[in-house]
Amino acid sequence: MDAEGPLTVKIEILANPFSGAQNGPTRAGDVAGHLARRGHQCKVVVATSREAATEWASQVGDVDRIAVVGGDGSLAPVVEGLTTPCPPLALCPLGTGNMLGKELKIPTRAAALADMIENGRVQEMDTGILSSNHGKARRRSCILWGFGLDAELMKRMEEKRQGPLHKAQYLPLLGNILKKWKPVPQRVVADGEDLGEFDFGFVSGTHTYATPLLKLAPCAYDDGFWELYLIPKFTLASGTLAALGAASGKIDHIHGLVRRKVKKVQVIGRHPAPVQTDGDYIGCTPVEFELDGARLPLLVPNP
Repeated sequence: MDAEGPLTVKIEILANPFSGAQNGPTRAGDVAGHLARRGHQCKVVVATSREAATEWASQVGDVDRIAVVGGDGSLAPVVEGLTTPCPPLALCPLGTGNMLGKELKIPTRAAALADMIENGRVQEMDTGILSSNHGKARRRSCILWGFGLDAELMKRMEEKRQGPLHKAQYLPLLGNILKKWKPVPQRVVADGEDLGEFDFGFVSGTHTYATPLLKLAPCAYDDGFWELYLIPKFTLASGTLAALGAASGKIDHIHGLVRRKVKKVQVIGRHPAPVQTDGDYIGCTPVEFELDGARLPLLVPNP
């Protein structure tokens, strides 16, 4: 803590036992050990289901910091359960992709994570509500959501999932999907403007897509907007060119790409298309998304 802060803080750490080759509780214990040796009060909780993680977040009491040991998928249910205001939250990356952790340069060593929890700065991040089934199903999205190919991949992974996921499982499945997948065009309305029909699209509050190698347009994490990206016709060729454009940092040069800064997005098609948010398949269109002014106080390393 800084010189004017309290010498001791209360910290609760949630561990996903299925992340990082099932090393979540061990990593959480290591981080807690470093913090305890510095005089802080630490408690480690293990959540064996998404529901348990959401319930833990909704009941966070009188603590100064909270932390989540896991990947992007472990963070999502916690964000779902948090109420405003909430204590600063630290993500301790230990998942399959760790997209957010890599983008924000969050460390992975236990000692460095303890430093960040103790002395890190708060980066506020806009979050929004994604509603499907005419508003009956609601999820808070904190990183990215989309329809089309990526959602189809998440759906297939969910169907095949038996325990922890590994990066090596994605590529063969993606290859099979690309051979057989047929896009289902969806009409997109952004902040009241009908943009037309698109095969593939996503809305992001971050600077990268799936991996640090795929760069999106510069955006602020806390300006009250997310970025909408749409591709009218998605084929293996157009998808490859889009990926190459993102990898080279020239996403705005992708032929046919539509990009908007948005607060509210509606997606509906003549036939349903799969939808994913923060790496989880959640169902099909139609969906609505709206930034509601809530922000996640995420701890990040000091420069």
